[in-house]
Amino acid sequence: MRLFFGLDLAPQDKIRIAEWREKVLPPINGEVPPANFHVTLAFLGQVTQAQLEPLSIGASKLDVKSFSLRFEHIGYFSKPKALWLGCESIPAPLQELQRALSKLASAQHLNVDKREYTPHITLFRKCAENPPVPLLPPDFVLKFDAFSLFCSENIGNGVFYRAMQTWALTPSFSFSS
Repeated sequence: MRLFFGLDLAPQDKIRIAEWREKVLPPINGEVPPANFHVTLAFLGQVTQAQLEPLSIGASKLDVKSFSLRFEHIGYFSKPKALWLGCESIPAPLQELQRALSKLASAQHLNVDKREYTPHITLFRKCAENPPVPLLPPDFVLKFDAFSLFCSENIGNGVFYRAMQTWALTPSFSFSS
């Protein structure tokens, strides 16, 4: 099974991002379906059944606070040719969660990306070139109160990301005056 830990977006957020993308970006091949919008926390690759149980048990023991992310710029990864929405700042709970999940993956001898973590939502894959900057920059504040273990499934004309298991993050409270 090809798996990854990630943050799923609320359906209304997927729709808002897809509408923004349609309005402000030119037509580009490789559009990611809104149903597949997510933020990867740790890509695991091929996972055996023997590795799956310790990953699941370890994930269930994590105690990380919920958080919000503000997606306010777009970026482009040249090697995979991917256009994405990104964040200027990464909240401490997200850093903690990402590190903990990468550590779980390493303990199961899975290859974990050693590059600096860049939370993002991929909008297009396999773009021939970096598209022009949109006239209207993105500005999406998304709240995350859970994370999931996703399975990447081939469905004939593409891939679909199915959440196999989901864990709640600890609610974080703020009092404003």
